[in-house]
Amino acid sequence: KVSRRHCGVAECGSQWVLLDFESTNGTWLNGLQLAAGQLKILRNGDILQLADVKVQVAIHGEQEATTSLLVFDGENFIA
Repeated sequence: KVSRRHCGVAECGSQWVLLDFESTNGTWLNGLQLAAGQLKILRNGDILQLADVKVQVAIHGEQEATTSLLVFDGENFIA
């Protein structure tokens, strides 16, 4: 149910942002569905849902945040 190119997470200055890539089954943040192409700032403790997969956002110190990124290869989370 998670699309091959479902959404993206990227560092933007001192914040992390989430962008939906027009996914088939939707990207949700804290229970609210993002519109196609909508950009949202992620905060520690947010609940991100990709189709039926839920993950909690954990942002730790600046150094860790700049080296941590959730990567999905279409079948598995690889990093």
